[in-house]
Amino acid sequence: MESNKMKLQKNIRRHNIYLIPIVILLVIMGFCIIKADEESKQQLPEPIKIVNTNSADEYASIDVQFLTDSFASDDEDEYRFAMDKDNYMSIVVLNKNDVEILKDINDYTYSEDNSIETPATLKILGMTQEIPADLKKLAIESYNENYGESILTENNFEEYVKNIYLNTKLSPRDTPLLGFAIFCGGVAITLLVVYLTIVIKTKKTLREYTLNGTLEYIYNQLDQLDTLEYNKGKIFLTRECIINSTDGLSIIKYDDIKWLYPYIYKVNGITTGRYIKIVKNDKTKVTILVDAGSVTKKGTDKFNIVYNEIYQRAPNALSGYTQENINLSKKYVIE
Repeated sequence: MESNKMKLQKNIRRHNIYLIPIVILLVIMGFCIIKADEESKQQLPEPIKIVNTNSADEYASIDVQFLTDSFASDDEDEYRFAMDKDNYMSIVVLNKNDVEILKDINDYTYSEDNSIETPATLKILGMTQEIPADLKKLAIESYNENYGESILTENNFEEYVKNIYLNTKLSPRDTPLLGFAIFCGGVAITLLVVYLTIVIKTKKTLREYTLNGTLEYIYNQLDQLDTLEYNKGKIFLTRECIINSTDGLSIIKYDDIKWLYPYIYKVNGITTGRYIKIVKNDKTKVTILVDAGSVTKKGTDKFNIVYNEIYQRAPNALSGYTQENINLSKKYVIE
């Protein structure tokens, strides 16, 4: 049978399990970055003219001879009609840099000066994407407004414009690998921060309660007959203190507790954890997770037992989140 000392040691060591997913995620991130770099160096395929396709996810091009003003925008991107020298019309998505490059063609499109020189066509490249319903509606309204009559409709839209647009922000080199690498890196950093927080918290507690380089004080507390254990050795209630290793080792002496109250955390109305909030005499706050998951009678009973036991062992503590206790504790609590 495991002693309380062994259970506590095991729970402190178990936090090292965070290192496993961190290493795995970093390896996956590195692999994705390498593969994405390899794909970025591959030669691009020959683009097809957008007039020759009506499919999404094609690498396509259009030699722009005419360019309208934007009829819709999304952040820094603009949606415009572009036409080639044969007056074949497409919808294109342009960023600010593209708009500046195509400025002369845009000016030429709206110029009433018949003597103005026709600018050279400019080829723009991108990936074709299906036109969503809301964008199609705006395109129809803009087109008909420019021509002064209802020419473009839902029924003939494909004949005039097709059901795809050219997104110049995308290319065949765009790969989900890089995005997945960023995601893995973000999760790894988050887990690393959690792990380091736990390690720092544990080391700080050990420094404070180490006696002559040993953990004699903690082990003596665990060996006492009236020590109670909960959550598989993650919470110990000893004669003098709470020893909690749920999220890093912490020790709270009952004499230091000024106020405690239950707290139930819910997500979308579903209980995901039941905690005991503790306010110490030095105005610091401590949260102890007693039960995780949905409300059950067994979980409620366990929570009540732990809460009541702490309250009985804390002689000077206020109990419960009541207005009276809030008022009494204001001079102790930093809100």
